Amino acid sequence: GFGAELVSVDNASDEQGNAPTTDVDISADGRYVVFQTRSTNFFENDGGVAGAHGVEPDVEPPGTLREGGIFRYDRVTGAIQLVADGTEVHIEGPEKGKLIFQGAQSPSVSADGRYVAFSTAQQLVAQAPGGRVQVYVRDMDAPLTADRTDSGAYVLVSARDGGEEPASYASRNPPLTGAEPGAEVWPNTSISATGRYVVFRTTELDSNLPDHASVDTPPGQLFVRDLQAKTTTLLSRKMTTTLNPSGDPVENPGEPTAQPTTGPATISADGTTVAWVSTDAEEQTRFLHGEAPVSSVPYYLWRRWQEPEALTRRITGMVDLDDPACPLEEQFTPSETASGPCYGPLNNQESYLGSIADSPPGLSADGYTVAFLAGAALRPDITKPGGLDVFVTSMSPGVSRKQGTRELTLAANSGNPGSTPSIESLALSEDGSTIAFTSPRTDFVLPEPHTIGTFRPVPTASDLYVIHLAENTLERAVVNDEGGDPNGSSLNNPTLSENGSTVAFASAASNLIHGDANQASDAFTV
Repeated sequence: GFGAELVSVDNASDEQGNAPTTDVDISADGRYVVFQTRSTNFFENDGGVAGAHGVEPDVEPPGTLREGGIFRYDRVTGAIQLVADGTEVHIEGPEKGKLIFQGAQSPSVSADGRYVAFSTAQQLVAQAPGGRVQVYVRDMDAPLTADRTDSGAYVLVSARDGGEEPASYASRNPPLTGAEPGAEVWPNTSISATGRYVVFRTTELDSNLPDHASVDTPPGQLFVRDLQAKTTTLLSRKMTTTLNPSGDPVENPGEPTAQPTTGPATISADGTTVAWVSTDAEEQTRFLHGEAPVSSVPYYLWRRWQEPEALTRRITGMVDLDDPACPLEEQFTPSETASGPCYGPLNNQESYLGSIADSPPGLSADGYTVAFLAGAALRPDITKPGGLDVFVTSMSPGVSRKQGTRELTLAANSGNPGSTPSIESLALSEDGSTIAFTSPRTDFVLPEPHTIGTFRPVPTASDLYVIHLAENTLERAVVNDEGGDPNGSSLNNPTLSENGSTVAFASAASNLIHGDANQASDAFTV
């Protein structure tokens, strides 16, 4: 059908949001969509939030305004429920316009829609100080109270290993009152299916995570929190490799890396695997002699983090350390066109011709299938003009990087301006069958996957596309309510249900539904 289903809406009052809605995430069965918005008109007139347990308090202190927050929409009942409060600001008096606290951001939802991970500087549990950005998980089955810290609906994620004590951080000069740096998550990619595991990072200040006596862990580190066992595990650690009795290299737990810029991370639905973007990759994984990595350049890293001896591996690149014919002591000679055991699938490093710094990989439920964006092309292609393209690879044991990798899009100088724009973001369904991506590209030059339907004649806005891997097809996922082009762009970071049958996304288009007149981006499903 044409158009899409609006989900950033209060059906009880028949109101769209009155301000932009951005990040969204969808539950595995497609029933629930969580979204982040600045809208102030959801529930403002009834003094509370109609939720699963009746009306939930939504009280703003006098003289203040809450700028939206994170909400959960039920696509079966049409009900909307507050997950966590948005940013609070003063709206009158001598402090008018001043930030009280930075509100909830970057939601990720569990498979059944019950648990939502996010970051906020609002105090949500008694032991965590307000005013510092922390990571939490909300249990949507627990009703809220006016005092959020008394509700029991929230649990602190950015806590020290072995308990629930909040992390300590170095002082910032000057301070950021109401938004002191601490920890954060990424939208769509940060929580496992059951809600047990959450991947997060520290931001600009030293901390005492995971279990240091002093505040001496450098910033930019990546961690996984096990909410059941109350453990916090460092992922961005220095590699210390030894050989096991079979002569195979194994990685020993190391110290935090010096100061990586740990970018977006994705945890698999089963919680076993994390894939992430990171600088300082040479401290965390193996490189061949002659590669000469640049510490400030981001690489994709991947690890089965629950396996103590598991290596941190690269998912792509110029080299192929997963090829058994490539010895670790090999002297590598960089080349865009050469072939051989040690040469990887790409003709250059993955950030070549387009930065991956903001591009989280997509993971299948078991973590072994990875969808990713890369600026380089498959070797020996040296004609690509620039930008990021879509790839998929298998990290299964015994599969080399060359064997496991498939290129799904390719920017090209075809003479059509629609063939060169970059791919902007992607998502992979948990069953590994479907990839959704956003891009202004309108001309796809590869013979496979086969294109279905019509695309824009020229690249005037970012569209949402879907690749069905089994069918080997690529199609535009959404058109306007009359079958034509959306009149605005789909925003980055779409999200898919478990089997890829439903995609949730935010869009600035106003013609996906009839009567869209709020002049702001909204959340949709299709």
